[in-house]
Amino acid sequence: MRLSVKETPSKRTLNRFRNAVISWFDDNGRDYPWREDTTPYRILIAEMLLRRTTATAVLRVYSPFLATFSSIEELARADQAEIQRTVKGLGLQRVRANHLSRTSKTIQNDHGGEVPNDLDVLLKLPGLGRYSAAAILNFAFGQSVSMVDGNIAHLVSRVLDFESASPDDESIWKLVDNIGQPDHDRRLYWGMIDLVALVCLRSNPRCQLCPLNNLCEYYRKAT
Repeated sequence: MRLSVKETPSKRTLNRFRNAVISWFDDNGRDYPWREDTTPYRILIAEMLLRRTTATAVLRVYSPFLATFSSIEELARADQAEIQRTVKGLGLQRVRANHLSRTSKTIQNDHGGEVPNDLDVLLKLPGLGRYSAAAILNFAFGQSVSMVDGNIAHLVSRVLDFESASPDDESIWKLVDNIGQPDHDRRLYWGMIDLVALVCLRSNPRCQLCPLNNLCEYYRKAT
């Protein structure tokens, strides 16, 4: 029977899930520049660029973008057309340039050029959703905040046989919050993202390689 939105796996199961993902990430996690330098401005830019596109695409743009706009102040002064040229290739470049310009101006003018470390404030910035704001708090500021996107929701739902796989479902956020306790180690989230990209594929998942297959209801049913 699939878990209902009111049920939660045991603490032991959640701890095994968390520890297995972190251990797997330590050995198999992907390397990206925004995972090596987690200063707030760089994480802000990475998360804004990563929305609705792939990490591979962002990798081609990320370093040139930071070479052109090395600070909030420089980005806030830039012409939107110049920003648009820099993010060309990611798709939605007009929308991205508009969000990057407006967000940098707001941070420069209202927050002294410092990326805010408050969830409610971040959510008011153009181009930042709940996941992006939570990612900034986790990765840049080390705050223990749960974060759920489509990939994380997919992994949690498949492994734990949860009835919802939507990042818009509050029950998924609550479940991920329970997995992340007590400190929401950033490797947990990077690990879940990488597991979906490399192992827990939506089609033809590589279950034999998955560190969670001894917990996974999908794998149990498939075998």
